[in-house]
Amino acid sequence: MDWHFDHLLHAVLDPEATRFEFARLLGWRTMAGGEHRAFGTYNALAYFGLSYIEWIAVRDAGLAAASELGSRVQTARTQGAGPFWCALRTTQMDRVVAAWHQDGLPFLGPVEASRELPDGRVIRWQMLFAEQEGRPDTCLIPFVIQWVADDATRLADLVGRGALPPSGRCDLQLTAVHFASSRMEAVTRRMEQYFRIQGEPCVDERYGTGRAFTIGSTRLLYWHRLKDAPDEPRSEGPFQLDLAERSREDRACFTVQGLRVELQPACPTSSEV
Repeated sequence: MDWHFDHLLHAVLDPEATRFEFARLLGWRTMAGGEHRAFGTYNALAYFGLSYIEWIAVRDAGLAAASELGSRVQTARTQGAGPFWCALRTTQMDRVVAAWHQDGLPFLGPVEASRELPDGRVIRWQMLFAEQEGRPDTCLIPFVIQWVADDATRLADLVGRGALPPSGRCDLQLTAVHFASSRMEAVTRRMEQYFRIQGEPCVDERYGTGRAFTIGSTRLLYWHRLKDAPDEPRSEGPFQLDLAERSREDRACFTVQGLRVELQPACPTSSEV
């Protein structure tokens, strides 16, 4: 399958205020997103190429409660602001559905979805939801998204709307998303079953041992629940985003609404060495 990391969902009370706080701390472009009218939610965004952060909030609690996405946003927000889920992108949704059916894996979808932009235009996509592992309010397994527009069209549109520099070149790359989990073996098994990507052992001096799943140029890093994490729902799920910056020479980090963001120097490509 052609997996790519698509986006990290971050539940907040005020997407606009959060994006301005993020822009101030990072010095990077952010933008108003729009309305998911069918799901009762709305968002703001920051793009790093086609990968992005989505700050999402509930606009209509009744509509949100009736959908998979909206209800999970609602649940996450009641636990406090913070990241809670991520999505992987594909152009082969039909193949994914067929493979999950063949393997007897439980899932929901495909679900048709859309967002109305501030200028009135509507963008559309499909979503597919794997069954989560463990508690129903945790989102350790990514969902799958397929956009109606192709990547080149979407990239040109993002440049046109000012989400990316006019050159289309992005000096920031989303390189990793970190998760905490108390069910490492079960999560690893389910990730390998759904996405057919082998998890590799990984070690970090701060977070101990875990499993890494490589999705293109982005890694999903699952750590055994952090020793200093409180025993509450927010200690299960994503907690940190890593960004590589071309012009950066040292590491830096900051926290926005429950999300830790770590900036790292980008590794030079072969043409830059």
